[in-house]
Amino acid sequence: MITITYDNGWDSKEFLLPNLESKVPQSEHDRLITNALQIVRNTAYPPEKLTGNASKIRLGEFKKACDDQVPNVLRVQKGIHQRYTAHITAQLDSNGITYHLNVMGRKKGGDDKNARFIWEIVSISSDVDAVEELQVVDSAGLFHPRMRRNSISLADYNDAQVAWAIELERRNQQTTNEQLVNKVMSAIESKLQCKPKRMLNFKEKLLNGEAVPFLTKKNLTMMCTLVAEEKAVEYVIAGGIKKKFYL
Repeated sequence: MITITYDNGWDSKEFLLPNLESKVPQSEHDRLITNALQIVRNTAYPPEKLTGNASKIRLGEFKKACDDQVPNVLRVQKGIHQRYTAHITAQLDSNGITYHLNVMGRKKGGDDKNARFIWEIVSISSDVDAVEELQVVDSAGLFHPRMRRNSISLADYNDAQVAWAIELERRNQQTTNEQLVNKVMSAIESKLQCKPKRMLNFKEKLLNGEAVPFLTKKNLTMMCTLVAEEKAVEYVIAGGIKKKFYL
């Protein structure tokens, strides 16, 4: 049974060049580490992963600490840091060994290469005579972030997912509306032989079912209205007579 604690200066805020290179708070580090410890505890690693050399033996001791009911402490010495091999540095009290909890980013979705993301602990290592790792999660779909300061907490990540879904829906609707307006205008120009008359918010008014002016070849104004539910266009000719054609 492992308790997580944090050494003074784990986020190095007192230094000009902090070790903590992301905006992830202690609560998010807690979530990441707790989740990783639970996965390690619930995973039956093959014996060859935990014995054979000094590095594997250290990983075996970490696994044993996760499995044991004996109280133990994992001291976080540095929060998420390092440019190319981002990790959390933490020391296990029972053996005094320092481990790296290696992290990668999971994108929130979106089309921005610098999109916000959350961290995932993908493996645990302790380099001695060989580089060995205990895998925590599959790294497929994860990436090494270029902009580490774009990382956010899981709660903010979920909010960002919702916000992106709303934005994506808005963009899709905008595209649909644009296609519909262009189709309607093209049909009016083709069937009625007239051109749209310039006015403020012309397309928006047409899409909203308001009467908008078109100019005939004789330079006369013809008011046209989209009747969306009927997929039709209503227009007024000389004498105020209303007519309609279907799209």
